[in-house]
Amino acid sequence: MAAEAAARPKPRDGVWLPELSVTSWSFPACTLAEVAGIARALGIGAVDVGLFYAAALDRGQILGSPGAAAEALGELGVVVGSYYHLFGATLAERNLADPTSLADNVAEFRQVVAFCREAGVPTVMVLPGVVNPGQSRADALVQSACALGEMVPLAREAGVTLTVEPPTSTRTSNPPHWCSSCWRACQASSLRSITRISSASGTGKRRSIR
Repeated sequence: MAAEAAARPKPRDGVWLPELSVTSWSFPACTLAEVAGIARALGIGAVDVGLFYAAALDRGQILGSPGAAAEALGELGVVVGSYYHLFGATLAERNLADPTSLADNVAEFRQVVAFCREAGVPTVMVLPGVVNPGQSRADALVQSACALGEMVPLAREAGVTLTVEPPTSTRTSNPPHWCSSCWRACQASSLRSITRISSASGTGKRRSIR
């Protein structure tokens, strides 16, 4: 019991968030169970999960049967700090700056936060930052903030925190600046979020921004 209490992440804004985690997609040849073992060996004890490589979660199960997907994740034996979700098969497909994908993405996000709620995963991460062909950076920012504005209430209702991270492969020239700009756009819409800062070492550091 004492060991469990020591391993439990610290509370922030009413949500239990691990300060440091291992990203499962940073070990492409490892299964999720193996990534969890690596995290324990490093003394980190928390893993972020997603839809990539050998450690990929079952996307169809998450969207079709969130409870069953959550039950499977519960067998991992470590804290799961975040679920990284892509709405399409690639970063560009159905990205947040694409207004034609908004309705489908919002509907899908309902299932995503249901999965996170059932699995006890405190945060879900999405990656804005794509600028679509024929779209200005300013328009992409506005549309991304609009999409986030639709998703934040769904996450809040489920007791999950929506997080964002501009990818290192983003089509914007300055990901940190873009993230700050997106945050200001969210603030203008009375939204709140948490940004997740990743490092190349395969670990993630979280900090609140307001």
